[in-house]
Amino acid sequence: MKATVKYTILVDMNDSSLLHLSKSISLESQEDLVPIDQPGLRRIQNHLIHQYFSKFDPNEGGHFAPNKVLKFVYPLDRFSNEGNEGIEESADPSSPDAKAKVSLSPELQHACEAITNGIQDIGHRLLPPVLELNKQQLNDDNGVASLASTLLSSLQSMSLENERGISSPSSPLDSAISSIKKLNQFYAKLIALEWSHDIHKKNEHTIDFKLGQTVNHKLFNFKGVVVAWDPKPHMDVSQWDGLQGVDNPNEKPFYHIRPDINDCIREFGGPRTWRYVCQDNLEPYDLKHGRIELEMELDEEEWGWDKENGWFAPSEEIRFMHAEDVGDNEEAIVETIQKLKDIISDCFLSVQGNGSITGLYSLDDLFCLLNSVGKLEDATTVQDMIKEVFKEFPDSSLRKQLDAGISELIEGKTKQALETFSDIVATEPSYGEAWNKKATVHYMLGERAAAIEASNKALETDPRNFQALAGIGLVEMDALNDKEAITAFQQCLELNPWSMVSARLSICMNRRARSSSKTDSEDE
Repeated sequence: MKATVKYTILVDMNDSSLLHLSKSISLESQEDLVPIDQPGLRRIQNHLIHQYFSKFDPNEGGHFAPNKVLKFVYPLDRFSNEGNEGIEESADPSSPDAKAKVSLSPELQHACEAITNGIQDIGHRLLPPVLELNKQQLNDDNGVASLASTLLSSLQSMSLENERGISSPSSPLDSAISSIKKLNQFYAKLIALEWSHDIHKKNEHTIDFKLGQTVNHKLFNFKGVVVAWDPKPHMDVSQWDGLQGVDNPNEKPFYHIRPDINDCIREFGGPRTWRYVCQDNLEPYDLKHGRIELEMELDEEEWGWDKENGWFAPSEEIRFMHAEDVGDNEEAIVETIQKLKDIISDCFLSVQGNGSITGLYSLDDLFCLLNSVGKLEDATTVQDMIKEVFKEFPDSSLRKQLDAGISELIEGKTKQALETFSDIVATEPSYGEAWNKKATVHYMLGERAAAIEASNKALETDPRNFQALAGIGLVEMDALNDKEAITAFQQCLELNPWSMVSARLSICMNRRARSSSKTDSEDE
């Protein structure tokens, strides 16, 4: 009896999730496997990919290129001798010199250079407001970094990298991805600062304990330090132990507590990194005998120990995010964040329109990069920026209204969010991303016809909106309209080949193939 060949398979995480398999790796027999003919289905998303493969190579319809270890183990594999063109045999393919020799198409070369230089220019535009804020307070009173200094550090790594000569040589593709990642992180920080400050400002009157304060749990008798708080718990806590005597705990403030390790060992039988505690179960604890002992020390750049007052002093950034006292800096910080967001908004509008600000890149450049990257992580970085560019709109009041609707959606206020997005498109029907968000809410509410209509409106504004195409595919798939779903998913993957819709495309194609096979059998 001939022994069967076995293959170790990295399972696509989206397929695994949809099929409720809950596994990322599998051993399969050769006779149970068939090659994938559809190029849009060949980009497998699995967290173990980087352990075996260097990148996804779009040549020959697309395949994953094995890394050096896999090439050594399987030297005769057809892909083991590919991917080294232009690199001498003795060179390390991962070295900067080797990367520099890898050739890029003229279109991709231009896109990478435009993006890298454009983001460096954006960084320069963002520097003046941060420098002005930094003049007001170089260091926080507690010795930890001020918010301005942390923003300045982020900008310097983004905008002055090449000038200071601190970046290591890398390929144009790596440089572009790195630049996008830094701008994404900076913009995300601004949004998080503003959103968190506003939310906590609205609820500060309900809070009994401050950041850095040491507290004691009334029931479980452990002390700890407050490192964050939520106006309401982010989950249903009504059945939690210790909350049975608390009236309506889902409407009470909750605190993120870093507990004393010795108390946890005594009360719970082992250490705990953190606890999530209702305000009603906490009381102040006076630290007369020095610091409490934590399993993991707090970040020294974010928390300083105030020996004189016996408490952990949070940084200016943490205090601002929780709407706690930052002295005279609060108004200046709010104004600076708004200035920075306005600058990025103007730049993204230029990217969206392919050119009102000279020296920047375009959406075409971003899509060129998205279709060229060989790793899911890099693709996610690029598509995150494309999504932010799609959100921008010349009318800043409508842009803020879109953010308000997104916040309502995050907070579970679905119908309120629908009203917000509906008001936006009624005021300005050309706001494509408002239509896209409106479509999302309709889909969540089960209103499929309205979801498709809104998605089509978004595509009228920009046919490259891959999120709108994915939305149409989801609606058609749920309605068992596989032909229409396949078309939408394939169009989405042409724009964003790393989109998670590939798993759903596979299901629709298999379902349609089975239906066609069944029809043929009945005809016979």
